Order: sequence, then structure tokens, then C-alpha cells
Amino acid sequence: PERAAARQPANVDINYVYGTVLLDSRRYAEALARFEAARNAAPLYAAAWRGITDALDALGRSDEALASYRE
Repeated sequence: PERAAARQPANVDINYVYGTVLLDSRRYAEALARFEAARNAAPLYAAAWRGITDALDALGRSDEALASYRE
């Protein structure tokens, strides 16, 4: 997914899938960046918002995770 994301940085699906891979690999800050890229490309993409919330929570940023969930 890394090469695909580099070739298509605004692709919602690629960023989301790559974020999921990074989250599963415990690379939380990188995952957050990918989920945010997906959200920025498609603000109504609920899965990206969920990924942001999960990454923030994993980073220990619970208050931000809760705020993201509410958005």
C-alpha cells in the first residue's frame, strides 16, 4: 500500500487501507496521517473518521479521540 499511496496520495481507499495496515502494525502516528488524508479527500467517509478515532485512542489522545468520534 505504501507505493500505491505515494502514486495516488489523494485516493481515499488507498489511504484508508494503508492506515488500517499501519494501525494493525502499531504504527499509530503514521496510521493517523493516512486516515486524515482519507478524511480530507472525502469528509463524509465514516470509516476514515473511525480510523482517526482508533489511532488517536491508541496514541493515548483519548480526549481528541472522543471529540473526533462526536464529529
